[in-house]
Amino acid sequence: MIKHGLLIVFWVAALLVFPVVNDTGVMAAEPESSMKIEARSAILIEPITGEILYEQEADVSLSPASVTKVMTLLLVMEEIEKGTLKFDETITVSPEAAAMGGSQIWLEPGEEMTVADLVKAIAIVSANDASYALAERLSGSHDAFVARMNERARELGLTNTKFVNCTGLSDDNPSAVGNLTSARDVAVMSRELIRHHEILKWTGTWIDYLRNGTSFLRNTNKLVRFYQGCDGLKTGFTNEAGFCLAATAKRNNVRLIAVVMKAATNDIRAKEISRLLNFGFGRLEAIRVVSQGEELARLPVIRGTEDTISAEAAVDYYLPTKRGTQPEITRQIHLGSKLKAPIQKGQKLGTMTVELNGKPVQEIDLLAITDIGKTNAFQFFAQVGRQSLTTLFARD
Repeated sequence: MIKHGLLIVFWVAALLVFPVVNDTGVMAAEPESSMKIEARSAILIEPITGEILYEQEADVSLSPASVTKVMTLLLVMEEIEKGTLKFDETITVSPEAAAMGGSQIWLEPGEEMTVADLVKAIAIVSANDASYALAERLSGSHDAFVARMNERARELGLTNTKFVNCTGLSDDNPSAVGNLTSARDVAVMSRELIRHHEILKWTGTWIDYLRNGTSFLRNTNKLVRFYQGCDGLKTGFTNEAGFCLAATAKRNNVRLIAVVMKAATNDIRAKEISRLLNFGFGRLEAIRVVSQGEELARLPVIRGTEDTISAEAAVDYYLPTKRGTQPEITRQIHLGSKLKAPIQKGQKLGTMTVELNGKPVQEIDLLAITDIGKTNAFQFFAQVGRQSLTTLFARD
């Protein structure tokens, strides 16, 4: 059922209401006492609502190895979003970045590479040298970038996380404390990273190349190839950390994030992540909230060749829910005031806020459904006359 109400002159609200699941506003995870993950720590979440579907010692602080780069990539993508960093910008590699060991793309001191290719190298092969080069570009020095990593961790409420480098490499000194985080904290930072959908283009790539096809890249996350719908996110391994993986997959319009830390082998890591994802996909289904092109409201146009224009949803949008339940979903539509012609088809007219059980979860753009030209003086006065008569008869 959709209800419409006019709050101020050009503000419209539309409500789509379903029965409420519970009083908490959060879908409760189905208990699964029989499931035990073969790893030190694990968690499974649905990223739109943040619902925890499964957890196992999710708050234990452990070494994440290269899963550290979830935070590295998050800071990079946030700079891209702000416009302070461009994918086509060229970065000159420092001797310090080129000296990074472990997983790498063998950058040379003084070599130039675009931000896009450096991000690709991190996302696909977990390149430490590429991570260091981007860290220096963003913050001026590696240490300054690590400080930003820890600051962002605090902003996200990651209480079990402490970074000492941007790569996840262990220190040669066995007594030195390296990066620490928890499965829950990794899930939170992964959730934040995938808000930047473009990163999935690289984390979900199985094979690619750099340097005009001369450098071969194969994803360290084999689930990208072998698990249907998997398009990320970041692997990690050191002797101290064991085999770690923050994974994400999408099936039937439901996306999940699964984290496993300190598994004994690569195969066990992949198997246990697959079990978690299968568990989640078996319990959730997607409800279509709005369809792309769906007409949601009409609003007046000043000095237009048409008196009104329709606003349509820019995209399809789905919300996940536990199978067999119907949560309360509310659509709040906000349209701009004093809309003046000319208007182009596809022009943003407003937004729709989707709320789940009273909490906002997504904002969707509303676009003009057609072009509307600007009137000349004669057409304008004729339009004013029509509107005046309409108002007069409406009062009668």
